[in-house]
Amino acid sequence: MWCDAARRFLLPDLPGQWRVEVPYLIYEEIGWTARILTPAPSDHRPGFYLEAMSQLLAVPRRDLVADNGLRVGHATMGGYWDAAETVDAYADTMREIADLIRADVLPHFARCGTLEGHLTFLRERMDVLAGRGGEWIDINVDEALAYIHLIRGDLAAAAEAASFAERAVRNQSTPIPWVQAAHKRLTTVMAAANRDPVEALELLRGNARRTAKALLLPAPQL
Repeated sequence: MWCDAARRFLLPDLPGQWRVEVPYLIYEEIGWTARILTPAPSDHRPGFYLEAMSQLLAVPRRDLVADNGLRVGHATMGGYWDAAETVDAYADTMREIADLIRADVLPHFARCGTLEGHLTFLRERMDVLAGRGGEWIDINVDEALAYIHLIRGDLAAAAEAASFAERAVRNQSTPIPWVQAAHKRLTTVMAAANRDPVEALELLRGNARRTAKALLLPAPQL
């Protein structure tokens, strides 16, 4: 019912191009990144929170990654809404959400939701991790950083990010399957980039299409 209410009340009221694809409200267009809002149920009472997030599709995923995102309205009014029994009963809630999207979500998407914005987000994430005590070790950051640099045409910067991933692998006391999988993906893409950057871009386009499909998103325009 939330998506029906979003179609009725949000789409006509929001600036820019939006579409509803259950369970998402999508800020178009989808390219290397997807910018979406999705309701999240409360564990304590019948209602929902609303998560806004930007996801880099070039990194293979089967679920949403909320690290580059925000909980809509959390900082100002708690960010929780009661469920309604009819679409009409959502009218006031949707007006409130539309105001929050204009005030908070669109500025976040403008800053961190594009490919360049995701690069900004990753650099800030690196600073946070390094501030906890020396060098950061996060192969998720390293893989995403390498892919963005390849998409931007900076092979040297991609190779540097890939070297950070090597450090993450070496740091394991015992092999961690998801770290090994990320390292294998990145090694494959970098080998392709060293042969021909166009080949690496085709691999990343394939990743993006498969990720979008797994997340039930429309096909990206790449």
